[in-house]
Amino acid sequence: MAIMTPKNYNRIYLMNLGTTEEPDWKPITVGISATEVEVEEETEDYYYMDGRGTPESEPATQKITRTFTGHRKVGDPVQDYVFDEMMEDLNKRNTEIIEYNDMIGSGTPNGKKYPATVSIQNDGSGEAQLRQDISFSVTKTGASKKGTVTNLDGTYTWKENLSSFSEPQPVRTRKVEV
Repeated sequence: MAIMTPKNYNRIYLMNLGTTEEPDWKPITVGISATEVEVEEETEDYYYMDGRGTPESEPATQKITRTFTGHRKVGDPVQDYVFDEMMEDLNKRNTEIIEYNDMIGSGTPNGKKYPATVSIQNDGSGEAQLRQDISFSVTKTGASKKGTVTNLDGTYTWKENLSSFSEPQPVRTRKVEV
């Protein structure tokens, strides 16, 4: 594959408005002018005598949150679900997210899917003459699965890449006679 330089609009985020069994993937793009990622990592330090007090550090936890900001667009399925359904019912805050790069052709792994929780920072505010500002975040709550996203006229499908898991591969040996 050739080296590509994506723009921010090439990374598409999809939210599942359906169920796990019957997903309904909708893009988080309408009215969204910016995304921001925050990665919080904590490490554990271990001090041993043989290291003469110098710490060995290893990652202990990681939290990834993506924030979407922009303007309210009534009629957009994702915004309507976030601000009309999730805002009123905390039990509806768990969802699935797909993020993929649209400049990578279908047929090759171009994205990942993961469980997430939605939090809402701003459901529409600003000065009277301006558009309503909005902001909501998705926080990753589980491991990602790699796969391929296909977009056929606004209908998104997901196919998991089963070979993306690190499963032991059979070892081939050849008998060599001396």
